[in-house]
Amino acid sequence: MINPSLSARLQQVVCDPLSYIHPDRTGIAPELIARPAQRAAVNELLIRAGRLDTCPGESRHVLREPVAQHVLCQWDFLVQAAFLLGCSARRGELAWQGKLLRLPEWARLFLQVSLPVTVPSGIPQGGLLCTGYSLLQGSIRHLPRFLTQRVSLLFPPQAECAPPSPPVEPLMLLLALQHAQRYPDKHFSPASARWCAD
Repeated sequence: MINPSLSARLQQVVCDPLSYIHPDRTGIAPELIARPAQRAAVNELLIRAGRLDTCPGESRHVLREPVAQHVLCQWDFLVQAAFLLGCSARRGELAWQGKLLRLPEWARLFLQVSLPVTVPSGIPQGGLLCTGYSLLQGSIRHLPRFLTQRVSLLFPPQAECAPPSPPVEPLMLLLALQHAQRYPDKHFSPASARWCAD
């Protein structure tokens, strides 16, 4: 049986990109989308203009896929988890010149944990969020296109500075998602491009 809350989350992710799209991707003033009819029109425009796929027959399959379940259940934490993946991949660089101390406390805590998995080699260079986005995209690329298209909407356009990397081990992705959920940072803003720049 399909979890109703998971099904509702999938519906929101597919049909309401305005509820999660990164502000740098739209530039729409909040007062212009205050009414439900306005939001519906803008959502339809985003779906059409972005050529976002829909999932007519795939939803049952997607809701049974463990990685898809984690992605949907922890949708609000994907950017923070990607940042953690980027930090983990570039841990050695962060040890130099006090860069580690400039990270949020929850990211430093993640790096202190002795992780039983490693991040793949051949990670593209870029900022922490760019690296994490690349790792996340590599890890979810087997999911249906309608879902991976929408994951990119969570991130600022600058995060797409690197092509998808090899996937991280599923356990690493799960640990990053769990850590982000355990230490949610309402003030962490992926809108801050400083995490994309070296």
